[in-house]
Amino acid sequence: MVDNARLVDMAGNDEVVGNERTRATNNAVTLTGTAGLGAAYTTNRQGTNWIAGFGPPRSGTSATNFIALAADLLTGIITWKNSNTASSNMTLDSAANMVAAVNQISAGAVVGDYLSCLVINSTGSGAGGIITIVNGTGGTFDANQSAPTIAVGQSRYLFIRLTNVTPGAEAYVLFT
Repeated sequence: MVDNARLVDMAGNDEVVGNERTRATNNAVTLTGTAGLGAAYTTNRQGTNWIAGFGPPRSGTSATNFIALAADLLTGIITWKNSNTASSNMTLDSAANMVAAVNQISAGAVVGDYLSCLVINSTGSGAGGIITIVNGTGGTFDANQSAPTIAVGQSRYLFIRLTNVTPGAEAYVLFT
């Protein structure tokens, strides 16, 4: 049942915001999910900041391994032409740099915040190699995933969840 007294009617209005936190609560809520998905978890009172595009999309070409900096990932779209006929690694920036970038564009990074980015392996002239995603310092893959690859002409969404925002101990988990 919807509590209409707690709704804000903004039908017909445009909303212009830099970042948006969703699922904020006055008090933390503990939920128990499917047994196979792990133990109970507690929500974050500040909600989740879903960062999906901050700045213009990035596009580049390389025949070597390269690093996707936090500023690149924050744009939400990276198109890369891997001109190497073999595969190349795209290493994600460090967790410390990702937390610093989120702090720079928002009220502050909170555990549970997500950066989402679509990575496209271009089909442009001279494109040839697979891109393998590699975590930067402080990053790990979800326990049920390994290093993802992106074939020529394919794309993959990256969801980077901040799991520690404490200075000197920053961490994230990558979901694809």
